[in-house]
Amino acid sequence: MDQLPENLRPALYIKDDDFFQSYSNGNFITLTNITEKDLEKIIKFRIEPLHISLHSFNSSIRSLMFGSVKSERALKNFAMLDSNGIRT
Repeated sequence: MDQLPENLRPALYIKDDDFFQSYSNGNFITLTNITEKDLEKIIKFRIEPLHISLHSFNSSIRSLMFGSVKSERALKNFAMLDSNGIRT
């Protein structure tokens, strides 16, 4: 779904859940597809700030919105980043 307005910088239109795009270009990520290895890199190299879109902290609503229980992973990943002082 296209949710960004027209005439923004081209890098914002990349549809990718890539944490580096979040850091370097301001793209929002959901943290549902990020790997443990990626989390370790972010924490080790202090890759921040990250632009994160969680939509809801309510588990039932998140599962309904994303259509997957995998969305629970995002909350755990967010907590991991927060507990390690990564700015979001």
